[in-house]
Amino acid sequence: MVIPGGVVATKKFADEKPELVAKWLEGYQRGVDYMIDNPRESAKHLGKYFRENAGINLSDEVCLKEFETPAPFSAPSSRSGCSSGRTGR
Repeated sequence: MVIPGGVVATKKFADEKPELVAKWLEGYQRGVDYMIDNPRESAKHLGKYFRENAGINLSDEVCLKEFETPAPFSAPSSRSGCSSGRTGR
């Protein structure tokens, strides 16, 4: 499950499939790094997704503002790499 500002897996799933969780997180991090390095291209993809899949007509410029808006929470830099963090309860 993906929620704004975080990624969640159940403890059971993470315990049973740690390699899959690690691979998924690596791919997710590559996507985040791409968005940071290529905000205009990412905004085009985001706009296209909303237009084609959600029927919401957002311009690329509106989507670009999403990448330029600071997160409303404090988080470590995404460039620091993934860590195992805390497991669920």
